[in-house]
Amino acid sequence: MLPVMHPDRRDVVFDAARVYARIGRTLCETPAHVYLDGLRTGGAIHKDEVWVLQYLLDPATVGVAYVIGAAFGFSSVVLALQMPRVRIVTIDNWSEGRDAAAAQAVCEALTALPEEPGPRLVFATGESPKDTAAVLAAAGGGRVAVALIDGLHTNDQLIADIDGVLPYVDNRVMVLLHDVRLFDLWDGVRHLAAQARFDTLVQLNTSTGMVAAFNRDHHPRAFTFLQETQVVAHWHPDRVAGAGATTSYPALARDAAADAREQRYDTTMRGVVR
Repeated sequence: MLPVMHPDRRDVVFDAARVYARIGRTLCETPAHVYLDGLRTGGAIHKDEVWVLQYLLDPATVGVAYVIGAAFGFSSVVLALQMPRVRIVTIDNWSEGRDAAAAQAVCEALTALPEEPGPRLVFATGESPKDTAAVLAAAGGGRVAVALIDGLHTNDQLIADIDGVLPYVDNRVMVLLHDVRLFDLWDGVRHLAAQARFDTLVQLNTSTGMVAAFNRDHHPRAFTFLQETQVVAHWHPDRVAGAGATTSYPALARDAAADAREQRYDTTMRGVVR
Protein backbone atom coordinates (compact mmCIF):
# COMPACT_ATOMS: atom_id res chain seq x y z
CA MET A 1 0.00 0.00 0.00
CA LEU A 2 1.27 3.46 -0.86
CA PRO A 3 1.95 5.96 1.91
CA VAL A 4 -0.88 8.39 2.71
CA MET A 5 0.82 11.11 0.69
CA HIS A 6 0.75 10.10 -2.96
CA PRO A 7 2.26 12.91 -5.06
CA ASP A 8 1.90 12.97 -8.81
CA ARG A 9 5.33 12.76 -10.39
CA ARG A 10 4.15 15.02 -13.22
CA ASP A 11 3.26 17.92 -10.98
CA VAL A 12 6.76 18.92 -9.87
CA VAL A 13 8.20 18.65 -13.37
CA PHE A 14 5.36 20.76 -14.68
CA ASP A 15 5.82 23.31 -11.90
CA ALA A 16 9.53 23.45 -12.76
CA ALA A 17 8.58 24.06 -16.38
CA ARG A 18 6.50 27.03 -15.27
CA VAL A 19 9.48 28.41 -13.35
CA TYR A 20 11.65 28.23 -16.47
CA ALA A 21 8.88 29.79 -18.55
CA ARG A 22 9.11 32.87 -16.33
CA ILE A 23 12.65 33.43 -17.62
CA GLY A 24 11.69 32.65 -21.20
CA ARG A 25 12.99 29.07 -21.39
CA THR A 26 11.16 25.87 -22.39
CA LEU A 27 11.70 22.68 -20.42
CA CYS A 28 11.79 19.49 -22.51
CA GLU A 29 12.27 15.82 -21.83
CA THR A 30 12.94 12.56 -23.58
CA PRO A 31 12.77 9.12 -21.95
CA ALA A 32 16.42 9.60 -20.97
CA HIS A 33 16.87 13.33 -20.39
CA VAL A 34 15.41 16.55 -19.05
CA TYR A 35 16.85 19.60 -20.75
CA LEU A 36 16.13 23.17 -21.83
CA ASP A 37 15.19 23.78 -25.44
CA GLY A 38 18.25 24.93 -27.38
CA LEU A 39 20.67 24.40 -24.48
CA ARG A 40 23.26 21.62 -24.32
CA THR A 41 25.08 21.32 -21.04
CA GLY A 42 25.54 18.88 -18.17
CA GLY A 43 22.75 16.39 -17.55
CA ALA A 44 19.97 16.92 -15.03
CA ILE A 45 18.27 14.56 -12.64
CA HIS A 46 15.67 12.50 -14.47
CA LYS A 47 11.91 12.61 -14.21
CA ASP A 48 11.73 9.27 -12.38
CA GLU A 49 14.13 10.68 -9.78
CA VAL A 50 11.92 13.74 -9.37
CA TRP A 51 9.03 11.41 -8.63
CA VAL A 52 10.97 9.31 -6.11
CA LEU A 53 12.30 12.42 -4.35
CA GLN A 54 8.72 13.50 -3.72
CA TYR A 55 8.46 10.51 -1.41
CA LEU A 56 11.94 10.65 0.11
CA LEU A 57 12.09 14.36 0.95
CA ASP A 58 10.00 15.86 3.74
CA PRO A 59 8.25 19.13 2.74
CA ALA A 60 8.68 20.32 6.34
CA THR A 61 12.49 20.16 6.13
CA VAL A 62 14.30 23.33 7.21
CA GLY A 63 17.90 24.40 6.69
CA VAL A 64 20.04 24.20 3.57
CA ALA A 65 20.10 21.83 0.61
CA TYR A 66 23.64 21.78 -0.78
CA VAL A 67 23.89 20.76 -4.43
CA ILE A 68 27.20 19.98 -6.11
CA GLY A 69 26.72 20.40 -9.85
CA ALA A 70 24.23 22.84 -11.35
CA ALA A 71 23.88 22.04 -15.07
CA PHE A 72 21.03 24.46 -15.87
CA GLY A 73 19.63 24.43 -12.32
CA PHE A 74 16.88 21.83 -12.72
CA SER A 75 17.73 19.75 -9.65
CA SER A 76 17.99 22.92 -7.56
CA VAL A 77 14.57 24.10 -8.73
CA VAL A 78 13.06 20.68 -8.04
CA LEU A 79 14.45 20.62 -4.49
CA ALA A 80 13.16 24.14 -3.87
CA LEU A 81 9.68 23.20 -5.07
CA GLN A 82 9.59 20.09 -2.91
CA MET A 83 10.98 21.72 0.25
CA PRO A 84 9.52 25.25 0.52
CA ARG A 85 11.34 26.04 3.80
CA VAL A 86 14.81 25.16 2.55
CA ARG A 87 17.45 27.43 0.98
CA ILE A 88 19.07 25.75 -2.03
CA VAL A 89 22.81 26.44 -2.33
CA THR A 90 24.40 25.08 -5.51
CA ILE A 91 28.07 25.11 -6.50
CA ASP A 92 29.44 24.69 -10.01
CA ASN A 93 32.58 25.69 -11.89
CA TRP A 94 30.59 26.06 -15.14
CA SER A 95 32.88 23.86 -17.20
CA GLU A 96 30.55 21.11 -18.43
CA GLY A 97 28.98 21.15 -21.87
CA ARG A 98 29.36 23.42 -24.84
CA ASP A 99 26.70 25.80 -23.48
CA ALA A 100 28.09 26.10 -19.95
CA ALA A 101 28.15 29.91 -20.03
CA ALA A 102 24.53 29.99 -21.18
CA ALA A 103 23.60 27.54 -18.42
CA GLN A 104 25.21 29.82 -15.85
CA ALA A 105 23.16 32.72 -17.23
CA VAL A 106 20.00 30.64 -16.86
CA CYS A 107 20.83 29.93 -13.22
CA GLU A 108 21.48 33.62 -12.58
CA ALA A 109 18.11 34.45 -14.12
CA LEU A 110 16.43 31.96 -11.79
CA THR A 111 17.91 33.65 -8.73
CA ALA A 112 16.69 37.02 -10.01
CA LEU A 113 13.06 35.88 -9.95
CA PRO A 114 11.27 37.96 -7.28
CA GLU A 115 8.73 35.22 -6.63
CA GLU A 116 9.23 31.68 -5.37
CA PRO A 117 11.49 29.85 -5.62
CA GLY A 118 13.89 32.54 -6.85
CA PRO A 119 14.68 34.12 -3.46
CA ARG A 120 15.73 30.73 -2.04
CA LEU A 121 18.07 29.79 -4.88
CA VAL A 122 21.82 30.46 -4.60
CA PHE A 123 24.17 29.51 -7.45
CA ALA A 124 27.84 29.95 -6.58
CA THR A 125 30.90 29.70 -8.78
CA GLY A 126 33.50 27.43 -7.25
CA GLU A 127 34.88 23.93 -6.93
CA SER A 128 33.98 21.23 -4.46
CA PRO A 129 35.35 20.50 -1.94
CA LYS A 130 37.85 23.36 -2.01
CA ASP A 131 35.20 26.09 -1.94
CA THR A 132 32.43 24.35 -0.01
CA ALA A 133 33.08 26.13 3.28
CA ALA A 134 33.24 29.57 1.70
CA VAL A 135 30.13 29.01 -0.41
CA LEU A 136 28.04 27.80 2.52
CA ALA A 137 29.26 30.66 4.71
CA ALA A 138 28.52 33.26 2.04
CA ALA A 139 25.02 31.85 1.65
CA GLY A 140 24.29 32.41 5.32
CA GLY A 141 25.38 29.13 6.84
CA GLY A 142 22.93 26.80 8.52
CA ARG A 143 22.57 23.06 8.80
CA VAL A 144 22.86 21.10 5.55
CA ALA A 145 19.68 19.04 5.66
CA VAL A 146 19.98 17.55 2.16
CA ALA A 147 23.12 17.06 0.08
CA LEU A 148 22.84 16.18 -3.60
CA ILE A 149 26.23 15.27 -5.06
CA ASP A 150 26.21 15.43 -8.85
CA GLY A 151 29.62 16.81 -9.81
CA LEU A 152 32.49 15.22 -11.68
CA HIS A 153 31.58 11.54 -11.98
CA THR A 154 34.72 9.78 -10.78
CA ASN A 155 35.10 7.81 -7.59
CA ASP A 156 37.97 9.99 -6.37
CA GLN A 157 35.96 13.15 -6.87
CA LEU A 158 32.84 11.66 -5.27
CA ILE A 159 34.85 10.69 -2.20
CA ALA A 160 36.30 14.20 -2.01
CA ASP A 161 32.83 15.74 -2.37
CA ILE A 162 31.46 13.50 0.39
CA ASP A 163 34.31 14.39 2.75
CA GLY A 164 33.82 18.05 1.92
CA VAL A 165 30.16 18.19 2.87
CA LEU A 166 30.01 15.86 5.90
CA PRO A 167 31.41 18.44 8.37
CA TYR A 168 28.27 20.54 7.73
CA VAL A 169 25.66 17.86 8.38
CA ASP A 170 24.27 16.01 11.36
CA ASN A 171 22.38 12.75 11.73
CA ARG A 172 19.23 14.31 10.26
CA VAL A 173 20.80 14.71 6.82
CA MET A 174 19.75 12.92 3.65
CA VAL A 175 22.60 12.43 1.18
CA LEU A 176 21.83 11.75 -2.48
CA LEU A 177 24.47 10.52 -4.93
CA HIS A 178 23.55 10.91 -8.58
CA ASP A 179 24.60 8.75 -11.53
CA VAL A 180 26.07 5.94 -9.43
CA ARG A 181 25.09 3.14 -11.78
CA LEU A 182 25.83 5.09 -14.95
CA PHE A 183 29.41 5.85 -13.90
CA ASP A 184 30.14 2.86 -11.62
CA LEU A 185 30.70 5.02 -8.55
CA TRP A 186 30.60 2.21 -6.02
CA ASP A 187 33.91 3.11 -4.36
CA GLY A 188 32.31 6.42 -3.46
CA VAL A 189 29.23 4.64 -2.14
CA ARG A 190 31.38 2.34 0.01
CA HIS A 191 33.15 5.40 1.39
CA LEU A 192 29.81 6.95 2.34
CA ALA A 193 28.61 3.70 3.92
CA ALA A 194 31.77 3.54 6.05
CA GLN A 195 30.87 6.80 7.78
CA ALA A 196 28.61 4.84 10.17
CA ARG A 197 26.15 7.72 10.50
CA PHE A 198 23.62 6.14 8.12
CA ASP A 199 21.51 3.10 8.92
CA THR A 200 19.79 3.13 5.53
CA LEU A 201 21.77 3.11 2.30
CA VAL A 202 19.95 2.14 -0.88
CA GLN A 203 20.34 2.30 -4.59
CA LEU A 204 17.14 3.40 -6.27
CA ASN A 205 16.15 1.90 -9.59
CA THR A 206 16.06 5.26 -11.30
CA SER A 207 17.48 5.96 -14.73
CA THR A 208 20.89 6.76 -13.26
CA GLY A 209 21.00 4.48 -10.23
CA MET A 210 20.81 7.25 -7.64
CA VAL A 211 21.86 6.28 -4.09
CA ALA A 212 20.14 7.65 -0.98
CA ALA A 213 21.68 7.50 2.50
CA PHE A 214 19.90 8.55 5.69
CA ASN A 215 18.98 7.64 9.24
CA ARG A 216 15.55 6.05 9.35
CA ASP A 217 14.69 7.60 12.74
CA HIS A 218 14.86 11.05 11.17
CA HIS A 219 13.25 10.08 7.85
CA PRO A 220 10.47 7.64 8.77
CA ARG A 221 8.34 8.51 5.74
CA ALA A 222 11.21 7.79 3.37
CA PHE A 223 11.96 4.52 5.11
CA THR A 224 8.30 3.49 5.01
CA PHE A 225 8.15 4.32 1.33
CA LEU A 226 11.13 2.09 0.58
CA GLN A 227 9.76 -0.79 2.64
CA GLU A 228 6.06 -0.69 1.83
CA THR A 229 5.85 0.32 -1.81
CA GLN A 230 6.96 -1.35 -4.98
CA VAL A 231 9.66 1.11 -5.86
CA VAL A 232 12.68 -0.93 -6.73
CA ALA A 233 15.58 -0.34 -4.41
CA HIS A 234 18.17 -2.53 -2.79
CA TRP A 235 20.47 -2.26 0.13
CA HIS A 236 24.02 -1.90 -0.97
CA PRO A 237 25.74 -5.31 -0.79
CA ASP A 238 28.73 -3.91 1.10
CA ARG A 239 26.51 -2.74 3.95
CA VAL A 240 27.03 -4.66 7.19
CA ALA A 241 24.48 -7.37 7.90
CA GLY A 242 21.36 -6.18 9.61
CA ALA A 243 17.63 -5.75 9.28
CA GLY A 244 16.77 -5.41 5.62
CA ALA A 245 20.38 -5.80 4.53
CA THR A 246 19.44 -8.12 1.67
CA THR A 247 15.92 -6.88 1.04
CA SER A 248 14.94 -6.17 -2.53
CA TYR A 249 11.76 -4.72 -3.95
CA PRO A 250 9.91 -5.47 -7.20
CA ALA A 251 10.11 -2.93 -9.99
CA LEU A 252 7.69 -0.06 -10.22
CA ALA A 253 5.76 -0.17 -13.47
CA ARG A 254 6.77 2.59 -15.87
CA ASP A 255 4.28 4.56 -17.91
CA ALA A 256 5.51 3.33 -21.30
CA ALA A 257 3.06 5.43 -23.29
CA ALA A 258 4.11 8.64 -21.55
CA ASP A 259 7.77 7.83 -22.03
CA ALA A 260 7.47 6.90 -25.70
CA ARG A 261 8.20 10.29 -27.19
CA GLU A 262 9.79 13.61 -26.41
CA GLN A 263 7.50 15.94 -24.52
CA ARG A 264 7.51 19.72 -24.38
CA TYR A 265 5.84 21.34 -21.41
CA ASP A 266 3.35 24.03 -22.37
CA THR A 267 3.09 26.25 -19.30
CA THR A 268 0.01 28.06 -20.58
CA MET A 269 -2.21 25.09 -19.76
CA ARG A 270 -2.38 22.23 -17.31
CA GLY A 271 -0.86 19.33 -19.15
CA VAL A 272 1.67 18.19 -21.66
CA VAL A 273 1.52 18.97 -25.35
CA ARG A 274 2.66 16.07 -27.49
